[in-house]
Amino acid sequence: MDFELLLFSIKTQEEYGYFLKGILEKNLKVDFTFKHSEDDISLCFQCMTISLDLEEIFGLDVIEEDFNFKANLSARIQVFSKFYSDALDIIFRVIKEITMKSDCNLLLLGNGSNVIIKKDNGKFYSSELKDYYYFEFPFEILEADIARS
Repeated sequence: MDFELLLFSIKTQEEYGYFLKGILEKNLKVDFTFKHSEDDISLCFQCMTISLDLEEIFGLDVIEEDFNFKANLSARIQVFSKFYSDALDIIFRVIKEITMKSDCNLLLLGNGSNVIIKKDNGKFYSSELKDYYYFEFPFEILEADIARS
């Protein structure tokens, strides 16, 4: 299963990678391997991999057009199906930490076209998510009111 966590922030893509690394190490204290090359940053877990392309981010204009969301940072997340529950727990805990540490807007997409969660101007939104009937997202981790769209 694929996800994409998009933000609009003053950070660079590389700073975003280190920001995520800091959240995972200091706040969530989860085990992962951090790899940084000149082309990308990868955070590898038993349950998923988070990748940030440092060269070029594709599709941000499509995101803005299709989802009315302006982003300049993107992290692609590959969840291993056997561990989706563990991965989603970490993803939502990361989102909570991001929203606590900054007021930036964010968007979590599933499989490229489903809005899982969107934070825009301080408010959270989620889609009906009919394609995900076989599991539930841990929205309660965010401890926020979430409007359904």
